[in-house]
Amino acid sequence: MTDQSSSLVDTRGIVPAWGDVARFAIRPRLPQSMSGISPASLLATIKLYALDMVLMGIALLVFVAIEGAGFDLPSNELESIDLGPGMIAFIVLFAPIGEEIAFRGWLSGRPGALAAIALLALALAIGNLFDQSFGAATTVFLVTGCIVLALGSAYVLRDRPAFGWFARLFPLFFWLSTLGFAAIHLGNYADTEQMLWPLVIPQFIAGILFAYARVMHGLWSSILLHMLHNATFIALVLGGEALAVA
Repeated sequence: MTDQSSSLVDTRGIVPAWGDVARFAIRPRLPQSMSGISPASLLATIKLYALDMVLMGIALLVFVAIEGAGFDLPSNELESIDLGPGMIAFIVLFAPIGEEIAFRGWLSGRPGALAAIALLALALAIGNLFDQSFGAATTVFLVTGCIVLALGSAYVLRDRPAFGWFARLFPLFFWLSTLGFAAIHLGNYADTEQMLWPLVIPQFIAGILFAYARVMHGLWSSILLHMLHNATFIALVLGGEALAVA
């Protein structure tokens, strides 16, 4: 286990833990092992959530200042979404699971994770061919088979270490994952004629934190952190709407 991977499972204060994240962002490295699920790693995830909220708060203040200076920011399509129970469940629970699997499930570089994500991608591709190349029964059978194989691969190969080539190229994979995560959120803005990349800086920062949680503690940690992130902003939106009505 590297110094980084072991440093987040101690009882240090919150500021040193945030310092570990900063050092990781400056020089991304894949640890030899993850801390796994434990009270200490759960506490470390909560510390990451606190850092996430501080950074998101700063980003929000910057955007408010920009608008206060007279600049009009493009509208976010999420503002028009009806936040019913189903949509809230999707944003808080299902979207984090799907996005973490897609963008960071493979970021450990382990054979089981890479095999599982490849099989899940194959399942998605087969599902998209429904009504084009396969019948319904065949599609369900093939997709189910890929999912079962993905879960089996992840379990059987769970103790295999990361590939050496992946560890060497980890900084590249880390930044591609983080940039990709930010890029998909460009679709939240209807106005595509403006320079929108600055608007997804919060997602870029969040992507760094989620990736750090994933490789240091495991996929469960990045999913939990992502869920807490989304839940907090949904709560703020609902709270703001309630105050507006009152």
